[in-house]
Amino acid sequence: MTEYFLDSYALIALATGSEGYTRYSEEAWVTGPMNLAEAYYILLERGRGDLAEEFWEEFSKVAVEIPGPVVKEAMRFRLQAPRTRGRRLSYVDAIGYTFAREAGLRFLTGDDDFRGMENVEFVK
Repeated sequence: MTEYFLDSYALIALATGSEGYTRYSEEAWVTGPMNLAEAYYILLERGRGDLAEEFWEEFSKVAVEIPGPVVKEAMRFRLQAPRTRGRRLSYVDAIGYTFAREAGLRFLTGDDDFRGMENVEFVK
């Protein structure tokens, strides 16, 4: 069974019932605390406060601590990663991707910055 690390895009897609992500609701997955915070903020920003609270209660159970050495490696990765649309990957995305790679997890996202990258399961 494949295990996944969900980035903020995937978390929001699951929380909002996006059709492309329904099959992942039964899979084994984790996320990082900053991905959780980012997704919570985006739901609040979209005026989905009730959903944001439900989301936080459910998804915070699978947030894992990101070790310091992984964060440092993620910053090296971010510096070297190709720029998309003239910008670098976000700190949160670089950390999540690096953690997934180090932990042997597939990085699940619909973020175009990751399209075609190694160890990424890309779903829109």
